[in-house]
Amino acid sequence: MSDKELDDLYRLVDDLMLEGDWWLLNNLFVSWCAPDSTATLDARLGIATATLPGKSKLPNRREFMDMCKRLHPDPELWKGLD
Repeated sequence: MSDKELDDLYRLVDDLMLEGDWWLLNNLFVSWCAPDSTATLDARLGIATATLPGKSKLPNRREFMDMCKRLHPDPELWKGLD
């Protein structure tokens, strides 16, 4: 994932949180958790990082984080992102 793509991801998540569009952001986790998702490790780390401030309003984030930990079991990757 390029720096620009990560910046775009952070901007999208930030905009959704600032606008209070929790429903849409929460439902994006459904596609991010889909078995056919081709999200890279960088993308998954970016999503986990960008959504951390809103985790209490994003119930689907827990399933996403669990899936990330199964796919990439190194606990150091996800440290502080729960």
